[in-house]
Amino acid sequence: MNTEEVAKKLVDYCRKGEWRKALDDLYADDIVSVEAHEMENMPAEMRGIDQVRGKTDWWEKNMEVHSAKVGGPFVARDTFVVQFDIDVTEKASKNRMQMSEVGIYKVKDGKVAHEQFLPLAQKKVVRPFHAGASSLRMAPTSASIRSTGTSMSCSRASARAAADSASS
Repeated sequence: MNTEEVAKKLVDYCRKGEWRKALDDLYADDIVSVEAHEMENMPAEMRGIDQVRGKTDWWEKNMEVHSAKVGGPFVARDTFVVQFDIDVTEKASKNRMQMSEVGIYKVKDGKVAHEQFLPLAQKKVVRPFHAGASSLRMAPTSASIRSTGTSMSCSRASARAAADSASS
């Protein structure tokens, strides 16, 4: 299989929740799998199909997946990217969370030879500067956000009205 065929097949398996079948059919025996960080008793990097299967077993044992959205694949040469948005509950803590990440895959000889997962960067909260000489550089206040939001809403309403009248 070429890279695009492997990519489409992987996405199809993931959309069906057939993680194990994807490993069995599409992964090289010497696969390298890299997570963004270490997990419970697991290094960030795993080598070999048996270690990657172990990681998959750990996931299925410890997580309850409520839904998974799989986007892509985005393909170029020997590489493809898949986006994952997953709603999951950690079984032990009952902590429900939404995860968003991309998987970057490299294909060699018709098999996934390398995968790396990158999580979505978290938004940072902007806090206002102290008053005084730096007051001109303050972060937006709720009043300025409201007024900006109002003008944006009006712009959207005007555009919507114009579109509605053009289609009549």
